[in-house]
Amino acid sequence: MQSETPTIPSFMEWKEVTSLVGSIQTRSLVAHPTTVEQCREALAYCRQHDMTICARGAGRGYGDLALNNGQALLDMSAMNRIVAFDEEAAQITVEAGMRIIDIYQAVHHRLLTLPASPTESHSSVAGAICANVNGKDAWRHGSFAHQVVRLTLLLASGETLNVDRSHELFNAVVGGIGMLGVIVD
Repeated sequence: MQSETPTIPSFMEWKEVTSLVGSIQTRSLVAHPTTVEQCREALAYCRQHDMTICARGAGRGYGDLALNNGQALLDMSAMNRIVAFDEEAAQITVEAGMRIIDIYQAVHHRLLTLPASPTESHSSVAGAICANVNGKDAWRHGSFAHQVVRLTLLLASGETLNVDRSHELFNAVVGGIGMLGVIVD
């Protein structure tokens, strides 16, 4: 385990983290970013201190993959805002930590829904993309990622990359469990 140090950024803290069902508990350096710049700062801190970092959305995954015991955890749950909503085109841009249930609540007045939605509606959007989840209607609409038009990927270097469906990395990011970078919107 890395030594706990008082020089960590103000939005990061060492804390106990528990898996979804509570069967696994670890201690990780948890970053609670509210901006892409804070995500960059957390990545830079981890590079500087030779720590691994793993992104976590709503913590609804069934495994312990994102707990990253003794290392850093990028908790994206506070990055949960709607960036843009084009009601006419029925397209919404959200930050990575936005939960699917919150999207439903935001678009309900237009009677819109998400096809290929996972049955776990409290999952984060980025988590659903990274895990390439599907729902009961996946046989008809494909996985959740089939409705993603584009995403912004934060690379370990701190650079952001706009990735649309035609980008060579799109299919690698979908289901890639964050191995290529952190989805920020």
